[in-house]
Amino acid sequence: MKKIAVLSVVSLAALTACEEKSSNKLNLQGGPAACALDQANLGGTTWLYNKLAADGSGSREPDVQTRIQFENDGGTLKAKYTVGSYSDVYTYTCKEKAGEWACFEEPKWKDWCQALITGGGTCDEASLQKLSGDWYDAEAAKKGMAEANETVAKYKDGEQWEQFVFNNNNLGNKLQGRMYAKVNTKQCYLQVTDNYMTIYNGEMKEDSNPVGTDQFVENDQGELMFETCTDSADMIAMKSGTFPEKEDEVQPCLPNQGCSFTSGEEVFFHYIGTDGRETKEGCTYSYDVWADWKPVSKDNAAEIVEFNKSNEARYGFSQKYTEPGAHVTEIVRYATCDGKKEQVEVACNLVLVQ
Repeated sequence: MKKIAVLSVVSLAALTACEEKSSNKLNLQGGPAACALDQANLGGTTWLYNKLAADGSGSREPDVQTRIQFENDGGTLKAKYTVGSYSDVYTYTCKEKAGEWACFEEPKWKDWCQALITGGGTCDEASLQKLSGDWYDAEAAKKGMAEANETVAKYKDGEQWEQFVFNNNNLGNKLQGRMYAKVNTKQCYLQVTDNYMTIYNGEMKEDSNPVGTDQFVENDQGELMFETCTDSADMIAMKSGTFPEKEDEVQPCLPNQGCSFTSGEEVFFHYIGTDGRETKEGCTYSYDVWADWKPVSKDNAAEIVEFNKSNEARYGFSQKYTEPGAHVTEIVRYATCDGKKEQVEVACNLVLVQ
């Protein structure tokens, strides 16, 4: 599995029941009787960023690219948040504080330590506990400290030490996503503050992602994708529906190489990776297709073909886009063996339509 930069070009959500769901209009009258949103029961709900229109009119429209899904996990509220990414979904653990939900990504202890050390600070249990607060995990923190010290020792006083320091000690080094969510019952929306934490010159700093503090409205777009793409290199978009069986025949259409599609043109997708392609006796193989984070088709049977004296599963389909701009397509591959269906991988591709 591998990732390439094409899907991180634009990497920077969605919850209960306003009476006028489909319009996403705000109830300016307010009051408990006008809005059914409940701060205590966000689990099982999905929200979309109610984005200001680019025309400066002041109107808003839901943005499915920036979406949040809350779920209850053994009594703990978790949030899956895309942060506006094409292909990534981040998981946050939420704790109620001062009338709002504070949702933080799991601490990256090793990265935190490296940032502290390269910024002239001290990485020890006390400093990590101060940074993480209620999210502190002593065992995981100690492991991260050991790993960081080992890595730092490899670079210290070496030719790459200066670059290592820069990589770990800069304001753009996003070390933890931090999101704060609070129900606005007067105007019937979820107020979200989208931040990230970094460590610079040994000090913790919290800054805003592009969403900043803004409103999210309940999802009215149906089922949406909340799986992270783990392979953005092996599902290719082509002008041809013929599967490329030789590496020198592979000519994917990539937006960063000036290749695009026209409105309504058929885009042919082929999975050319090797992960999970070789079939096993007694197993069946299938996949779901998603376009722009919405389901297109599910439980599609993979084509089983003979190749190099063995059988392999092939995943190919086509899709048309009419709206100009960048479009992300994802497939979720499955293998069913002995009646048990398991996910193999989420693959994705970004195409440009003109």
